[in-house]
Amino acid sequence: MTCSDIINLITAGSTFLLAFVALFGESVKRRIYSPKIKLELKNPSGDFTTFLNEIERYTPAYCYHIVVMNYSKRSIAHNCYVQIIQIEKLLEKGTQEIKLNVPVYIRWVPNELGEFAIDLSHERLIDFGFLKQNGTSFRPWLQTYPNNFSGFVEPYTTLIYTLQAFADAYKSKKFKFSVTWNGEFSEDSEQMSKNLIIKQI
Repeated sequence: MTCSDIINLITAGSTFLLAFVALFGESVKRRIYSPKIKLELKNPSGDFTTFLNEIERYTPAYCYHIVVMNYSKRSIAHNCYVQIIQIEKLLEKGTQEIKLNVPVYIRWVPNELGEFAIDLSHERLIDFGFLKQNGTSFRPWLQTYPNNFSGFVEPYTTLIYTLQAFADAYKSKKFKFSVTWNGEFSEDSEQMSKNLIIKQI
């Protein structure tokens, strides 16, 4: 191979590299430096607490949380929020989708801050849902409840919630959580973990 051939080869390679960077550079950069978010159930047994009701009495309840983790060390997930994108009711054979006419969003912890979207650098909890003593259903804890929302887990029912995290120029993969309730409530956490069963699937 002559010196001229080597120069031509280097020139061709440089041209190809410049073209590649021009075409795919931003895409590669976003892939390397984008957030990487996953959702994990924090405690399937829930956290026992009390709610102050309308007549100023404390009602026993269990709250259930999901950890939202950004495991990218290079990028913050700006304006991050978590949305329920699908709800399915488990049947004897297959599932039946519960229609969502408008987007529904899970709220961040602590909810007193009223945050819709946050900048997620490491991890943060969301309020997945709750069940109160003498309540009629497990309720996902939404930012707001649409008038026609029916995605509540009633006794002897299993619902499957599909959640997805979004941020600026990013969306995570989909995460599924099933919730089954036998209609019973107990202040004993071990027994309650048998009454209300939440699984990440």
